[in-house]
Amino acid sequence: MKKKTKIIFLTVVAILTLAIYYIPNVKADSGFDADYSSSSSSSSSSGFSSSRGSSSGSSFYIPIEPEVAILLLTISLIAIIAYFTYALKLIDKEIEELENEKSSKADKLPVDEIKKYIKDYKEDIFENDRYNDFVEIQKAWMNFDLETLRNKLTDELYNQYEMQLDTLKQKNQKNVMHDFTKKDIFISDINKEKNNLIITVYLKTSFYDYITQDNKVIRGDKQYKLNMFYKLIFKSSLENDEKHCPNCGAKLNKNASEKCKYCGSIINKSNNNWVLAKKEVKKQS
Repeated sequence: MKKKTKIIFLTVVAILTLAIYYIPNVKADSGFDADYSSSSSSSSSSGFSSSRGSSSGSSFYIPIEPEVAILLLTISLIAIIAYFTYALKLIDKEIEELENEKSSKADKLPVDEIKKYIKDYKEDIFENDRYNDFVEIQKAWMNFDLETLRNKLTDELYNQYEMQLDTLKQKNQKNVMHDFTKKDIFISDINKEKNNLIITVYLKTSFYDYITQDNKVIRGDKQYKLNMFYKLIFKSSLENDEKHCPNCGAKLNKNASEKCKYCGSIINKSNNNWVLAKKEVKKQS
């Protein structure tokens, strides 16, 4: 536990102890001065001549006004609640930092493992292509370029982006991003799921990122370049040259456009193009 946290905790405990110790026992209603809970039956029968301070077996007692005692207790309870709220936030933050630290140490998958799935894999070319995909997606997002996004994203992610961009457009806002710099990129995992290859890519990059409205910055800082650490999931289809429209069942060839010419449904290409299925920010600075 950090030193600052210890001080807060000990202060709260001290205040609570004092408040509890000095709270007088509750007396009866108006007209009754007796303190029914402080004396035993034997002491009460000894008569009225002995005072509270001189009676045998009496405990040390410092009188305090009930209003002051209630105030001290209220302050103590508020302090305790505030302390535990603060402590829980610290715990959550430490857990998040540990998870981010763990993610940042993801192992790079050996080339031999990747070649079991991608026969013609060339590390520099492949990683550079995935980075270019990322940049193109970011720029397409910025420019409301739905056609490029349709080519670069899975159907699920495309639909999500389309709705978000529509919201930005309605507000006359734009997410400006520029000056991309690649710092590191590597594949940490690859596997086959049904008719798809799935790769996990970790990317460290930096760029300017802010939102404007009527050409005025309303969120972010156009003078500050963000350092971003992403976990990216890319997917590539292993289907044959022929496939079917998921909506109407019409046969489509490998080079089909992203729209079914029969029913107009949006279709992901089934060639060896890699599309982004998920983008997760692991760390930002």
